[in-house]
Amino acid sequence: NHHLVFFLLEVFNNIIQYQFDGNSNLVYAIIRKRNVFHQLANLPTDLQSIQRALQRKKKAPEPISRTNSQDGMSMEGSRPAAPAEPGTLK
Repeated sequence: NHHLVFFLLEVFNNIIQYQFDGNSNLVYAIIRKRNVFHQLANLPTDLQSIQRALQRKKKAPEPISRTNSQDGMSMEGSRPAAPAEPGTLK
């Protein structure tokens, strides 16, 4: 629902604008996933564009589910970051 997406983006905007210091992890996650937010900014709102996007999605092959993966690799960012080394940028 496009109204809910709008409200969600408005919440993120207010958190960044008014409570930046206490939500640095949220800001970091938004920066890391900025391509998702760019896609949300370009989300189609007219009926014809939505229908074309749905048709393309139906024609695209199904992605492999995470539950079927055999490698056991964790997703990027799923573990806490290691503490920074003193006096370095690492």
